[in-house]
Amino acid sequence: MASAGGRQLIARPVQVRQVVQADLLEELAPAGSEWKTLRDVLHCPTYTLKLSKTGTDMRVAAHLVAGPVDKPAYDMLPVHVSDMNSFAKGLPVCGSESVLPGSWLGHSPGPVQGPDGRSYTLVLCEHRALDAKRGEADMPSWDRIRAYIHLANLGVDTYSIPLLSSFVTDGGLVAGVLLDYVDSGSSVQGLVEAAVSAEQLVSLEHKLALWRDRITLTVTTLHEHGITLTTSEYGSTIHELNIEINQHDQVYMPLSFGTVSVGVGQGELEHRTSDMDELRAVFDERIPNLIVEARRRLTRA
Repeated sequence: MASAGGRQLIARPVQVRQVVQADLLEELAPAGSEWKTLRDVLHCPTYTLKLSKTGTDMRVAAHLVAGPVDKPAYDMLPVHVSDMNSFAKGLPVCGSESVLPGSWLGHSPGPVQGPDGRSYTLVLCEHRALDAKRGEADMPSWDRIRAYIHLANLGVDTYSIPLLSSFVTDGGLVAGVLLDYVDSGSSVQGLVEAAVSAEQLVSLEHKLALWRDRITLTVTTLHEHGITLTTSEYGSTIHELNIEINQHDQVYMPLSFGTVSVGVGQGELEHRTSDMDELRAVFDERIPNLIVEARRRLTRA
């Protein structure tokens, strides 16, 4: 699905603007129809176009088949909650019309402007993914959002996970949550791979113990409140690419990168063990190996 202005035009696999006549494009996506708020993105007039060859030169032209149909853009899928008041439990709520999207569109999560003018990270409810083995649909984004809300309801400080500021509604649906914005800078793996001197690598090695302690504290705190970063389908999502370092050398591990389980019952012990095994693999094996490879690279340079 492609977009033009604030409208979506279904015409794959070619780019819409390359095949849609200018007058038709102007009719479907007139000037001024650009997305201004998250609500615009969640209520996008969508059209289905048919491509056909015309004339003796066999040029491709687009013809309107159906639409407009009101649909969320990209893979967004707001979720119905039967009892919103019980679900929110007094947490701050803001409407989608008060959230201003930035340049992240199509690459959620990303920075947005909240009702108070501050920057936040928006984690959206997105379409379910079909698990081929089980033949069932999973919704990892909803699992992550439930985990953030669960932690916020309990008032838990997870040390390395951005805190929930409010959750975003669209009518009677939950569209996502706003998190405190963290300018992460780079993943741990990215820092190692970007090192340009042996001194930088030594400095990183000295910081690894502190980062490991903080992430370990975060993971054990999650476990204490029934949340793991492992699922039966995907294993653990703790990874050196998901552990981020900001400009102040502070370490963060947003749940937005992985799949989480909330209250997994009998499988919880197994999931906890998987998380801790993966944590050890990251800091005892994979990152040290990356540093060794980086030293070899610098030596050859």
